[in-house]
Amino acid sequence: VTGTQVVLEAARDSGVERLVYVSTLNVYDASRYPDGAEIDEAFPDESQPERRGAYSHAKLLAEREVRAFDPGSTMSILVVRPGLVYGPGGSGLPADVGIRVGRRAVVVPGGSRRIPVVFITNLVDALVEGGRGDAVGRQSIVNVVDPDYPSQRRYLQRYRELTGERLVALYVPFPVISVCCWMAERVFA
Repeated sequence: VTGTQVVLEAARDSGVERLVYVSTLNVYDASRYPDGAEIDEAFPDESQPERRGAYSHAKLLAEREVRAFDPGSTMSILVVRPGLVYGPGGSGLPADVGIRVGRRAVVVPGGSRRIPVVFITNLVDALVEGGRGDAVGRQSIVNVVDPDYPSQRRYLQRYRELTGERLVALYVPFPVISVCCWMAERVFA
């Protein structure tokens, strides 16, 4: 967060006209996601970011710094919230799709959750285009996702086709995970 503040002040003091800040869709309140529906930039922020994990928490705090920053009348700021980035150079199976356990992928909640993805070159194109904006003195936010929102099951199937990996998927329905977590809380609390 401190680094974000330093960059904002340095950009303003150096006369930067357009700043593009890369955030994440993880700043949205996951507990309020509509089932199967898409969300837009007006969707509420995560209400308990500290419970969501260090990455989401830090990104939301930094983005709030960006949104609260007064760029003055000489600089505009664009906040870009990319979906799950995929493409050449990726680091394997994303945790949003499934958790790797050896040659298995544990997929919760049962493989039906849709994943907002963006191909790396589409994201780069959006960032370059965003840097060309001319709304000086203004701030705006844009989600960057491809039009296709594959399910976890479909993403995993395509991942196996492209990589040739023989990952075995274990699809675990959300109620099963809920019961396991409830039992773990009772046993280990």
